[in-house]
Amino acid sequence: MGKQLSDYSDLSELDLETDPCIYMRPKLYDEKSARQHIKRVNDILTTPCVLNAQQNTPEEDKLNSIVEEGKKEGLSEEDIVKK
Repeated sequence: MGKQLSDYSDLSELDLETDPCIYMRPKLYDEKSARQHIKRVNDILTTPCVLNAQQNTPEEDKLNSIVEEGKKEGLSEEDIVKK
């Protein structure tokens, strides 16, 4: 099921919009490779791709415009949230 990725595959090459799941199959690791694998997964999860971090969803764009309009009207953040 699916295709096997090499150790050097870039996640941006995957079509995660169509199939957002990545399955990890158990494999025999020695202690060194296990630590490297865990560090790499942790790096991927804690340091998202710059391009992905800059792309807003339509909902985020709408919320950002509401906040900007509220600031132009001189509303506090609390008032904007209530609105």
